[in-house]
Amino acid sequence: EGERIELLKLIQPSDARGAVEAWLLQVEVSMREALRSVTVCAAVFASRAPVGTVGRERFLLGWAGQAVLAVTRAEWTMAAEAALSPPPPAVVLPSARVRLVALSVQLPPQPQSAALPVRGGGLAPLYEAQVRSLELLVRLVRGKLDKAQRLTLEALVT
Repeated sequence: EGERIELLKLIQPSDARGAVEAWLLQVEVSMREALRSVTVCAAVFASRAPVGTVGRERFLLGWAGQAVLAVTRAEWTMAAEAALSPPPPAVVLPSARVRLVALSVQLPPQPQSAALPVRGGGLAPLYEAQVRSLELLVRLVRGKLDKAQRLTLEALVT
């Protein structure tokens, strides 16, 4: 498909002193490190690109297929876990003084990805998020794609 991921460090076959197994082990370790690095970067990019945004399309079409598949599977698993988990318990503060202190601290809102439902929200929000995600995939599949992009999206749909 022409997809390439560069190794993070240079492999010198001469360092193995003729031992092909040692050289291949170096290649394998370097490949794993490169894939891990690309997947972590893809996960960070995806976390900032909710479904329905141009950023999400860039994530799906611009990153290595294996990284896209790994990240979207992890997102789905987290979303399903959040949907099926009980809601967090309400915090009861013991005194009015503590309550005033707690209310005076303004925490920034945590960004919530469109693909990740609220913890304990049930399956309905997860279903709606998955439908939105599939609609985006269908729209992208109907567009002009290269072979690697098409294979990645087909793997996501199936």
